[in-house]
Amino acid sequence: MKNYRNVMSDFLICYELGNWDNCKELVNDDIVLESTLAGTHRGIEEIKSALQLPKEHNISNMVITNLIHREADGHDIVWCYMHHMTGVYQGRQLFPLIYGGKLYFDICNNRITNIKFELGYEYGNTWAMNGIWKFYEETKNTHLISADALRLGGETRGLRDLVNRFFWSVDHMDRVLFQKLCSRDVEIIKSGIDSSIYKKDGVFDVDRYLRFEKDFYEQNLYSIHIVDESDIDPFHKKITCWHLSPGRPGTKHYGANTIYMQFYDEIIDVEFHRDKDGWKIGKVIFTAKSNQAEYSPKFLML
Repeated sequence: MKNYRNVMSDFLICYELGNWDNCKELVNDDIVLESTLAGTHRGIEEIKSALQLPKEHNISNMVITNLIHREADGHDIVWCYMHHMTGVYQGRQLFPLIYGGKLYFDICNNRITNIKFELGYEYGNTWAMNGIWKFYEETKNTHLISADALRLGGETRGLRDLVNRFFWSVDHMDRVLFQKLCSRDVEIIKSGIDSSIYKKDGVFDVDRYLRFEKDFYEQNLYSIHIVDESDIDPFHKKITCWHLSPGRPGTKHYGANTIYMQFYDEIIDVEFHRDKDGWKIGKVIFTAKSNQAEYSPKFLML
């Protein structure tokens, strides 16, 4: 029996491969797509037309990260980040179009009723979709996805859910969510950064920290790949993440030998402690370290 993850994966694979034969069983008849990239469309035929990639594109690599799931009135609601590399591979030469952003699914009875997408960055061969899609500079002030529900509950959903919501709060400068997830004396340590720049009178200041991150990663999503979870002691735990960096032009490049390679720029250790209100983030350590890993599937949900 399908669950929401299967439905999401199957739909995105249909899109990625341009093969929509099995898509009708995944969506409602009146499904709506709202996208800063492709516009608003109702019904699967309109959506297929809006998302159609050039027929010359013969290579693809898609990765989904930071997945957060909630249930509401019989619906599965999912927030996540999507990164997609598509393009032409010919004669050992790769001509890629790379883009990514925030993705939202509303699924009821294993059928998708609503999809929303907010573009966060793009680079590469954008000319391939010139005049068809609207790219970041045209749409960066348009916001379609609300995550107010992420401020509610969630304490019993596990530390991975807490980590994903933490990075969502950073990306969205969501002060309320950040303070809900972190202890008052949370410590943020970043390689090569003097932490005093986000302190006020020597004390950590949430607003200064969130502004710093937004300025530094304006067009990047804090996409993370959780690679380890460990117990420090009964009251302290740690999750280690790799910071995925597909949207950082000039630092990493896709080529003929790296089509299925994922690149990482940081190791992030998130430390938790348990208090009377449950698990809280007490320290986050960002260590600059480049890494890469090759994955064989064309579609990857981390």
